[in-house]
Amino acid sequence: MSTFELRSRRRRWLAIAGLGIALATGASVAGLTITSGSAAAPPSTPRAAATAPATPSATPSPSVSPAPETPDTPTRETATPFPEKTPEAAPTFRTLPAGPIAADAVRVHTGDGDCLFVRPAPGTTFKAEPNTCLPEGSLLWLYGPAEQVDGESWRYALGAGWVAARYTRPTAAPKFDAGLHKGVTLRSISGSDVTVTRLDAAGKTAGTSTFTWAPQGLGGRLPEISPDGQYVAFTSGGWGDDMTTVVGRVADGTTQEVKGAYAQNWSSTGRLLLSIAGPPCTERCTTSWAVFDPASGRTQMLTTEPGVWDGAAWAADGKAVYLASGAKVSRFRLDGSVRTVFETLPANTSFYDPIASADGTRLLLGGGFGPLNVLDLATGQVTEFKRAPQRQLGGRCGGAVSRVAGWLDASHVYYHERSSAGNQDGITIGDLKTGARRVLPYFNVRDVSSPAPGFLSFATYQAIGDLQFSVTFLLDTATGDAIPMFVGDGATWNR
Repeated sequence: MSTFELRSRRRRWLAIAGLGIALATGASVAGLTITSGSAAAPPSTPRAAATAPATPSATPSPSVSPAPETPDTPTRETATPFPEKTPEAAPTFRTLPAGPIAADAVRVHTGDGDCLFVRPAPGTTFKAEPNTCLPEGSLLWLYGPAEQVDGESWRYALGAGWVAARYTRPTAAPKFDAGLHKGVTLRSISGSDVTVTRLDAAGKTAGTSTFTWAPQGLGGRLPEISPDGQYVAFTSGGWGDDMTTVVGRVADGTTQEVKGAYAQNWSSTGRLLLSIAGPPCTERCTTSWAVFDPASGRTQMLTTEPGVWDGAAWAADGKAVYLASGAKVSRFRLDGSVRTVFETLPANTSFYDPIASADGTRLLLGGGFGPLNVLDLATGQVTEFKRAPQRQLGGRCGGAVSRVAGWLDASHVYYHERSSAGNQDGITIGDLKTGARRVLPYFNVRDVSSPAPGFLSFATYQAIGDLQFSVTFLLDTATGDAIPMFVGDGATWNR
């Protein structure tokens, strides 16, 4: 192996690592105008050293000698009690309040054009597979103090991983204008609390409310904010009669409840699609479908009786819902009319996670997990978009807990790969005309949306020790550069 090969490989493995967060300094990032500079770090909270309780040594059972054979002295053993175990305290976590976040803008600079690996922890001896290898010039946002490991100084890059700091160079923070000047509404989740915060264009809090959520567990959808930022919807309890959809009003914290209903997603006009549990499940669960209007508090049924349904999608104009039962797709309008769109879909086409295009002519199917197809609503033609090869994850049924796919424009879709082979995980932009994929290496992504033409909004989850929070980025798809805007996720940009 050549000296250059050895150096290149060592350089890559020293490069970057990934999924923790340390708290500290950086360039101020607030609103949509980004300016380089230093900001004071939030005060760190010292952690007490953990002291393991002393383990009592085993006490041997006492030997018992036969008692004298007299009726007044019975034979008896002395039991040795088990030592009492001190219950462990439930772990506590810190988080950061919704608002602007400070970080240092840098670009990858190896000096020889080599790429840098992303890793899930600082150091070269960590055994996990690297997340990816970032090319020369990639924009990173370093957050928190350095950690000295394996003879290197490591910094955490938001949304990416830990990097050996000597292979980065400070850079001017990019500036772009997405036309999002009316602020944003964000959620943050801590235990059973869901806090929804409205921020103005400068990142100052314009209102906040906290709601109590009893998550459904694995597979349950995260609370989702309405397009206008006025409401948040989530479902508590298990499937059936004890399931309740809660719709909270952000302005004053008041709530409305729909019993036996599961919150699906919001329409472009601010109505909430609900699936309502049918009789107890036998071979397959049955549901009815309804629409809830939070402004009036009215629930409108779409289907008249429970049935087996395989998927649902809002029409782009918010005036109808597409429902699939087996291979049959029907359009249920809010005015009460129903029309069969297709009697039979093409074989091997799943009506899964459907999302309507802006012009209402097509549906994107399977963006959350599985095959990615585009269904033409006029012709019924299905076009498959080839995804990266997927790793099979044991015991997983698939599905997304939040928004991770959609339409960027008429000829491009976006989606988040999270189980692909060959280091192709990240936010992917797919060209429907050519089949080309462009992968942007961001990890632990909780949601993705397109708030303005040519831009994506997405959030990544950060955790290290007892500090856990999400960061919402704004990404310019023309350059691939993303700016960390605010602490929080599930962003709805107020236009």
